[in-house]
Amino acid sequence: MWGDGGRLYWGRKEGGKVEGIVVVFAWISSQEKHVRSYVQLYSSLGWNSLVCHSEFFNLFFPERATSLAFLILNELAKELKVRPSPVVFAAFSGGPKACMYKVLQIIDGKCEGLPNLSIGGPFLIFCSEDDELAPFQTICNFAQRLQDLGADVKLVKWNGSPHVGHYRHYPTDYKAAVTELLGKAALVYSRRIQQLEGERMGVEGLHDGISKSICTPRKAAASSSQSLSRVAIGPSDHSFFPSSVEYQEGRDVGSLQDEQKEGLIHVQNPPSINAYGVLGQILFDVCVPKNIEGWDIRSGSLNGQPPSAGRHVAFNPIKCIRRSRL
Repeated sequence: MWGDGGRLYWGRKEGGKVEGIVVVFAWISSQEKHVRSYVQLYSSLGWNSLVCHSEFFNLFFPERATSLAFLILNELAKELKVRPSPVVFAAFSGGPKACMYKVLQIIDGKCEGLPNLSIGGPFLIFCSEDDELAPFQTICNFAQRLQDLGADVKLVKWNGSPHVGHYRHYPTDYKAAVTELLGKAALVYSRRIQQLEGERMGVEGLHDGISKSICTPRKAAASSSQSLSRVAIGPSDHSFFPSSVEYQEGRDVGSLQDEQKEGLIHVQNPPSINAYGVLGQILFDVCVPKNIEGWDIRSGSLNGQPPSAGRHVAFNPIKCIRRSRL
């Protein structure tokens, strides 16, 4: 497929499990036949290839390199959405300057409007003392700089291979080094997936803990329904909790000090609990449901049944004192 700044295409492995994707940034103005042997190498190791051929003018017009970089990332995104897998970048000669650096900038969030993502992994660098376009000492300095930054770098040096001719002259050593690199990349990917899954499980566990902490008070509130049913709501029980008015009317019977010693409790009104009032919210921390089967508390009612008005009788202080002394 063609885009501004170059073209790209897939080199897919035939059958079997696909271990990952190698994005090949070929040297400038290269052709498909020039990189076919590398695509076949990656395929033999179980990896698909996404090959990018950059144009020469990308070196002088960065917007063309940016356009090609977005095309590559969009193609990768479609593939990884269907089948997540590790991705390895393979850069040849001028490939980094013509496109790869723009891909890395986009991934690293250096371009406006894009998220900041992390990238990392092992590095494999090939060089030769006979390479006139990429001086050996320059390559060594670059590798040393990466190591100083904490990167996992392997530098493979030969003596008799020309520029981008290492695989042709040393196929066995070249394949062994590439095999090791792809194995490391797959291992890094696997560890990161496990780490992300662990973090996700931790977040889900936190949510479960919060849900349990919310449900526990509700269970406690439900289990306390029987004890709440003992709250005095009938007139026969009012003698245990006489109102202040009733007490003042019958204060000539007995001594006030005796009554206080016997533990009489004086409240302003006959006792009742409103589960949705301020007191109910404080007691149950807003965990009392609106309606529980067999328990629907309202002011002056239990199980939805209003109190019987015919059962109210006048207050009998003698009866109150006798009951309180029990």
